[in-house]
Amino acid sequence: MPMLGLSAAAFTTAATAATVTTATTAAATAAASAAFTATLTSIAIKVGINVAISAAMSLLQPNVGAAGRTFEWTLDPDGPIPFAAGRVGVAGSAVYRRTFGPDLMYYGIPSVLSGAGPIDGFEGFMADDEVVTFDATGKAITSQYKGELWYKNSLGRQPDTALVSPSGLKNGASLIGWTAANRLSGKACYLIVMGENSKGTAYPTGEIKPLVTLRGLKGWDPRQDSTYPGGSGPCRLHDPSTWVYITNPIIWALKWSLGLWEGPTGKGAPQVDYQVGGIGAKLSGIDVPAFVSAANVADANGWTVAAYPTTDDDKAQVLDAFLQAGGAIYAQRAGKISCIQRAAPRASIVTISAADTAGPLEIDTAASRIDRINTIRPRFWSEAHRWQMTALPEVTAAAYQAEDGGKRTRGLDLHYVSNAKQAAQLAALQIANTREGIAGVIPLKPHLQRIRPGDAFTITEPGFVLNGLKCLCLNTDYDPATGVVRVSFVSETDAKYPFAMGQNPTPPAPQVLTPVDPGFVSPPEAGDWTIIVRPPSPGGGQLPGFDLGGIVSNETATAIIVEHGPNAEGPWTQAYQGPPTVTKIPIDGLQPGATYYVAIQYQRNQNYSARQVYGPYTAPALIGDVMPNAPGLSQIKADIEAAFGDIFDVSGLVADARADIDAQGVEIAAARGGQPSLNSRILELNQAQIDGDAANAQAISLVQARTENTEADIIDLENALASETLARAEAINQVNARSGLRANLIDNPSGAGGFRGWIKEGSPASYVDDDRLAGRIFVVYGYMVSQVYPAVPGDQHSLGFVSSPLGDGGHLKIQYMTPTGPVDALVVPSGPGGYDVRRRSSAPSTAPAGTTGFRVVVVPPTGGVLPVWAIKVNFGAVAADFSDDYSATVLEASVTQQSLAIIDLESGAALAKFELIATATGGKPARFRLISSALGSAIALDAPFIYWGENTVFDDATDTLQTTIDGRIRVMALGAPFGVGGTLLEWWGPTGIALSAMTTANGDNGRMTSAPYVFDNVVGVSTVVAASISYQGDIGYPQGLSTLDTPVMNVLATGKISVELTGFALSLANGSSITANGSIEVFIVKGGTETKIGSTVNLSAGSTADVAINLSALNVATGTTASLREEIERMQDTLNEFRQRVAEAEAEVRAAVAREADQARLVADLRAQLEISHADVVRLRTERDAALASVTQKEGEVRQLKAVIDAHARATT
Repeated sequence: MPMLGLSAAAFTTAATAATVTTATTAAATAAASAAFTATLTSIAIKVGINVAISAAMSLLQPNVGAAGRTFEWTLDPDGPIPFAAGRVGVAGSAVYRRTFGPDLMYYGIPSVLSGAGPIDGFEGFMADDEVVTFDATGKAITSQYKGELWYKNSLGRQPDTALVSPSGLKNGASLIGWTAANRLSGKACYLIVMGENSKGTAYPTGEIKPLVTLRGLKGWDPRQDSTYPGGSGPCRLHDPSTWVYITNPIIWALKWSLGLWEGPTGKGAPQVDYQVGGIGAKLSGIDVPAFVSAANVADANGWTVAAYPTTDDDKAQVLDAFLQAGGAIYAQRAGKISCIQRAAPRASIVTISAADTAGPLEIDTAASRIDRINTIRPRFWSEAHRWQMTALPEVTAAAYQAEDGGKRTRGLDLHYVSNAKQAAQLAALQIANTREGIAGVIPLKPHLQRIRPGDAFTITEPGFVLNGLKCLCLNTDYDPATGVVRVSFVSETDAKYPFAMGQNPTPPAPQVLTPVDPGFVSPPEAGDWTIIVRPPSPGGGQLPGFDLGGIVSNETATAIIVEHGPNAEGPWTQAYQGPPTVTKIPIDGLQPGATYYVAIQYQRNQNYSARQVYGPYTAPALIGDVMPNAPGLSQIKADIEAAFGDIFDVSGLVADARADIDAQGVEIAAARGGQPSLNSRILELNQAQIDGDAANAQAISLVQARTENTEADIIDLENALASETLARAEAINQVNARSGLRANLIDNPSGAGGFRGWIKEGSPASYVDDDRLAGRIFVVYGYMVSQVYPAVPGDQHSLGFVSSPLGDGGHLKIQYMTPTGPVDALVVPSGPGGYDVRRRSSAPSTAPAGTTGFRVVVVPPTGGVLPVWAIKVNFGAVAADFSDDYSATVLEASVTQQSLAIIDLESGAALAKFELIATATGGKPARFRLISSALGSAIALDAPFIYWGENTVFDDATDTLQTTIDGRIRVMALGAPFGVGGTLLEWWGPTGIALSAMTTANGDNGRMTSAPYVFDNVVGVSTVVAASISYQGDIGYPQGLSTLDTPVMNVLATGKISVELTGFALSLANGSSITANGSIEVFIVKGGTETKIGSTVNLSAGSTADVAINLSALNVATGTTASLREEIERMQDTLNEFRQRVAEAEAEVRAAVAREADQARLVADLRAQLEISHADVVRLRTERDAALASVTQKEGEVRQLKAVIDAHARATT
């Protein structure tokens, strides 16, 4: 991208564009190196802005409407296919017309209204701008065409039947050439028949001008699809029968991206049959969340769509027009079709500083004068004007006109908008977008790849021209070779949205650059330098003083200056001035015992930073290196023992260390409340002792470290003892770690997971804008409550959140759940006013008696809207900074390791060691290895759970060994059997089934204490089944039927079931008897399914029946059935393939029939022309013969006259 040698310091805070002079350029260039830190070391003015920025800052005008005026009725059977989106009024395209009936008194015209049907429904019909209603037969019953006009319509189902002639026509007339075979499947259509009376006065102006008002096509709305994250409802993409009527322009843009389809199999489902319109991208190629987010905003603004694109329109322009109607623009994300909504404010998801950048920025500091406008003349598709493009009054802002010195007007056609208010709001947004003053490209480091088109971010870098600028990401370009992601952005002014929506009459001023002082030099940062007091050396080779160590963080500095003085204000004495590459600087010549402050400042040319002052420090005293009265070694040893006593008692040391840590509880509590605090401490003692023939060395160390959120301490004792006959090494180590982080107690605090953990209440419902990676927003219209979280009486909770309320009176509150109902305990107002403002509770709430839990309630302003996010509830009296760490809790861990190795030369015994081989991680405990000596060893492990490797654990409570692999668990009893009946010795099956709930039915296989001792439910092998024997007998009125079921459990699949029953007779009290007739049936129960096997055996009184079922044969049959099933599936696939081929052949036959019909019509036309020509030839021949006869007659007359003349001449001579 071209760069000019011009610094951002050349720009002023004026709202209008500044004139850059040569002097200003020179000053800005001189300031460039001073203004930026880290990688923000240069900036360039961008000469040519990229396509994404151009689209965002210029007036969007899609080129659609290639089919012409929609209210005109056209006749073009081969014309483009139209598609009705939303509620529209159109005439359609006639596909056939012909006169028919007695004396050709009827004129029939079928016409297509929309492809890719069915549409949602028809609303009305007009003829020559007059509303016409019809009876059940389709005859007009109102208007001037009453009784002379017929009308029928079809929604365009797939497949559909043909529109046939209406009933009730004279002599049963029907449209010639239009039969039941002329089906328009997938085409919403209508048929009109105009009947002329005997006087020829029914249609004085000729053919009518129809206009049909209809509700357009249905489609998939992911927000109403429970299988889509955050969706709720039965709408499914691949089941058009579940689709809903679409009026949202963004959801229509999604439908257009997926394509419009027709066919008998998918019935309109994408990627199944034939594409007839739209782009036709696969779902994997579309950024669906971006469309869902923009659709939610369009719904919140009350925006709808009314469109009538055709296959002649450019597909990309149609997509732009749908997005335009919903206040969005086209974008691409990772090669996917995406969009960016520009119709509502959004939260900034990240702040960017110099440390995040990977090179110089390229910016355009003012909107182009050509693109920057202040007045728009919008036109929209007006129903009140017979669905024609109609102009609205100018949309303008006087403040913008004054800024520009007059009107700068453009026209804007909103082809897909039918609402005047919506058109005006979109025009106002277009004006505001063209006036965003700053755009450019910023290269960022790999960790910011998560920024995607449509995300907002804020540049935060004190001293930088773009400091505090909120930006909207338009496009990203990732370089895998360097890991750099280049983000194209434009400034984002939140106040333009209330202006465009009519909530604020004052248009916002665009964001401008922060002016930079050319002479400003960034001072040293707090962590740049460390000062160490240098003591003298005993030999006199080192004088006391101060040593400075560190680096110069300001990359534009040309020198560093170090000074010292008696107090923080000076006066200062220079100790060093030199290049910025130095890392160690000594300060000498100090007065022993005096107090000093050290000041450090950076220099760039003749400009100097502010001083960073460190101190106070005390200069060390001069100490001699000779001590004539120094004590002896024995005295030193006694002093050490007196000072430290039995410090080698590890338990005492641990207790002392813990008391030390607990003593700092107040400081840690402050740190957890958001106040940074650090503390570290190291104590160490070493001792060596030689006594007689024994040598003993001991070392004790204590290491403590704590931050605002964590505490850790390590206590070590090492002891080594060696004598002539014994070697002993001992190490005891105690490690304690504790996390004091004030975790967020609620899940999904900003809507990142849709409505997970929240309940929408009120009317209309709330919704979630999830077009973010972080910092997602709940926009609340009704109100929302969270799920209930655990709490007990006495718990203290604090509440914080970020909000941008539109209206006063909104709030968030904590409710405690008690046996008597919810109790309001803490209310934090959400406003009024302000964008991205964090609100916190000033005092905590305390859970009352009987509390079982708490929840958060979000209440919007009355009649207003409450965007809220970054909600956090934490324990304690202070509302902590936001964190999305619901799963985090207060963590504490303590590990004590003890290793001992002894070699006793007298007894020949050796005890080896144990060692840690894997630390605790992922919820699993640490793992240790025990190594025995040559004499053997005994190991006793005592714990509720003992882990063997990574996947196996011994449960002491149940005496079971449990191994989990790939979602399956094997349980082996080492003690008493387990399971429902207490009979299982081993069980293998899915995880998630409690030990006490395991049975032979819900496991795959295993062993048990009773016959048949094993079971196996795995398909394809010998299995254990449960059989049921039913005896059913008719024992007469009034007892009816009675059934006796005898279960036979755990029958081996290789065994048999044998049943023997005998019929019986009953004797009644009145002396009569009834014979019981019945039957025997055997069922096999497997996996919860009951299947009858074998045939039914009937019984009669006194007879005996024996039923034997060989279950091993059943297994064979099962295997055979499986093979047959595979063959059936293969044949089904073949049949489907044949059906597809037949459908294609039918389509080809239909096309051939159509071609044949066309050829027949052509032959008929030629035959008619031939007949006319033949008649002309006959007529000409007759005229020719008549002419010849006339000529012959004239010739005779001439001869006669000549004869008379000749005779007369002879007579006169």
